[in-house]
Amino acid sequence: MAEANYRELMELLFSVYGILHSDVFRPGRAGEELGRTEFGLLSMLSRKGPMCSSEAAETLRVSRPQMSAIADRLGNRGLVTREQGYEDRRSVVLTVTEQGQGVLDEALGATQARVKELLAPIGDKELETATVALRQLVAALMKRQQ
Repeated sequence: MAEANYRELMELLFSVYGILHSDVFRPGRAGEELGRTEFGLLSMLSRKGPMCSSEAAETLRVSRPQMSAIADRLGNRGLVTREQGYEDRRSVVLTVTEQGQGVLDEALGATQARVKELLAPIGDKELETATVALRQLVAALMKRQQ
């Protein structure tokens, strides 16, 4: 790909991120009571099951102290449980609760509806093509991180 195309791709990715961040994940939108990182943590725990807070921090690209604060907020609201690790008692295992799953499901529904609304002008075929390309992009970026 030509250098100019990489620049355009970079600009497009930043634009998409900015639009999603400001218009989909801002407070008052997809699950008013969940911030973007809280939404991400609940979603990940729901999808992957219980995990150590340090692994969650690494996956969500936040510091361990930040993850501790996020887990505290969600724990205080009954959305996650925090338990001492089985193998390493210094670790903390996070699990989404039934209440947390309910809040997440509501937030996911609101987020999906908003994204669908934003992408309505784009045809199904184009959205499928974009989805395939984004899957490949994510896979390549994740492979690079390993």
